[in-house]
Amino acid sequence: MKRLFLIGILLLVIIPPVHAADWIIDDSFIGGGYYTNQYPQNKVKKYYQKGGDVISAKKNVNIFDVDEMTVNIDNSGNVTVSIATDYSEAKGLGTEYGDLFISTDGWKPYGDSPYMEDTINKGETWEYVFDTSAFVSGTNQNPIYDTATGTFITSDDVHGGSSQPYHFRHDQEVLFAAGDPGDFSGTGAFYDDVDGILTYAFNLDDLGLSADEAQNLGFRWTMTCANDIIEGGVHWAPVPEPGTMLLLGMGLLGLGALGRKKQARSA
Repeated sequence: MKRLFLIGILLLVIIPPVHAADWIIDDSFIGGGYYTNQYPQNKVKKYYQKGGDVISAKKNVNIFDVDEMTVNIDNSGNVTVSIATDYSEAKGLGTEYGDLFISTDGWKPYGDSPYMEDTINKGETWEYVFDTSAFVSGTNQNPIYDTATGTFITSDDVHGGSSQPYHFRHDQEVLFAAGDPGDFSGTGAFYDDVDGILTYAFNLDDLGLSADEAQNLGFRWTMTCANDIIEGGVHWAPVPEPGTMLLLGMGLLGLGALGRKKQARSA
């Protein structure tokens, strides 16, 4: 038994604690509404497309660029979604931070990568939205809404309609207009980092999900002009804590020792 105890301690030392998992979602989603046939001249004269990704005047491409999104979830169900982007409301471009859209039944964009036909009418249906505007108005606590009642605000709603020849991607969901107060689901925190990282923090409980069960999640973020969009999905499953793994290992060792003892008696 003493030997088993020592082996158990050794297992505890060599098994690293696993508390959280990270996923990096690359900016490979383009989205529909690049330009309309009513204004084909905009494709050349007005819009500049960086690898099919960023829509803007040529001089502003880097300002609107989104690099990647990092999703971190720990065993307590704490979620952080960090977005690396050069975009900032503070640059005075007449656009704003969009909301963080969240899917709780996986990520199902329309079409094939890079999803150039994906629009609000065809793409993923988002079950929850993390409202960014509360931070902008001066508070650091932000509501998370259930989208069952309420409406999505599109890039066209914000910027004058799809007939306007402006530098933005049309037909894209960018904000959520909460309808009924019953939409409220939970409260998270939004941090605007000076190093170009926007971070949303909340818990799976705010989405009506359990941290004890595997989850398929989808995330989307863009600014209100949708000049660059990032979307992607993750599959998360809780990882047993080291203590649980230690008990399992000691149990298996104990069963093995008991088996050897029975063999010795029979011999």
